[in-house]
Amino acid sequence: LPNKIFEYLACGKRIICTHLKEVKREAGQFITFYEGEREFADKVGKALDSEQTDIDERITWGSEYSWDNKAKELEALFEKHLSGV
Repeated sequence: LPNKIFEYLACGKRIICTHLKEVKREAGQFITFYEGEREFADKVGKALDSEQTDIDERITWGSEYSWDNKAKELEALFEKHLSGV
């Protein structure tokens, strides 16, 4: 699962992606999938022509996976382990 997926979503970017099982499972609701060159071009054209109505949802969802949040989670795990809890 590419980290850039989370980074792009945290920035509110639209993503057009080939069918990757992990991407569909984790973030499929925010991603447009395509098969082949013609479908890719069609999906890009539609994305450019349409309004971004779910940008806030993408940013909120993607922000959960930001480097800052992941670092805080890791730091909490270290503190828990080191404190013997």
